[in-house]
Amino acid sequence: MFNRQKWMPRIIEGTVIIASILLAFLIDAWWQERQKALMERQIILAVISEIESNTSMANDAIASHKTALENIKKFLVSDVNQFVELSPEEIYKKIEYFPYSMEYVANLSAANMLIQSPPLNENGIVVRRSVGEYMRASREQAGIVIDQERRNILRLMSGVISEREDFDFTNSDFLYIQSLVAHVGPNTLAQLRSNPEFVKHLLDKSHIQIILLSRLEQLVIKMEKLKLELSELTD
Repeated sequence: MFNRQKWMPRIIEGTVIIASILLAFLIDAWWQERQKALMERQIILAVISEIESNTSMANDAIASHKTALENIKKFLVSDVNQFVELSPEEIYKKIEYFPYSMEYVANLSAANMLIQSPPLNENGIVVRRSVGEYMRASREQAGIVIDQERRNILRLMSGVISEREDFDFTNSDFLYIQSLVAHVGPNTLAQLRSNPEFVKHLLDKSHIQIILLSRLEQLVIKMEKLKLELSELTD
């Protein structure tokens, strides 16, 4: 016959033990989920900081492209006679922008870390999709090749200014142009403006640079939007 008084303490004790074990599992699961959420937040904050840095670099590149394009435009629409009898300093101020093109290389290490980490919820999936699109847009900038046109421009500048095209690319464009200025004459810009091959490559480079500028401006908009989206998850 079942003795309730005898077995009740054991039942209570067993129930407490089972409840304690289940509670320990629940606390452990809660702690692990909390740690994952904290880790996700830290990664998102790192991505936001990375986006801010990339946005700053992109804006610098945009400003440099606009300056270069404006200087090239003024050069191409000006009358040749405006470039006669200029000083070396005046010539340098104009020709330094002809081959110039500031490169934009995004840092995507934090974004890549977020993409590779498993999402915690539906919001995590959506965010990773947005970050993936941003990463693709950033990498597209490297797909636009402007270096060949820059080389053609420097080669023609060298031929006109120093009468030699066997120039050395080991130095930066800035140092190379400085070395060319030592050979400029008062009509150097007029000679460059009258050279149809030089004008052609200048136009080709400008066309590519306009594409770069447009994509960078679109990328900045995308980065600002993504930054707001990520910031909402960390509030």
